[in-house]
Amino acid sequence: MELVKAIFKNRPNRFIAEVEIDGKEEIAHVPNTGRCKELLIEE
Repeated sequence: MELVKAIFKNRPNRFIAEVEIDGKEEIAHVPNTGRCKELLIEE
């Protein structure tokens, strides 16, 4: 599996995240149904 850097926008439910990749809004699967604090890095 290839990791892709994205900007987190929103998490409408525990399995879906709205992200921005290369300037486009995309929907991504979130395998971790818990808190994402450990995964998100503020820039």
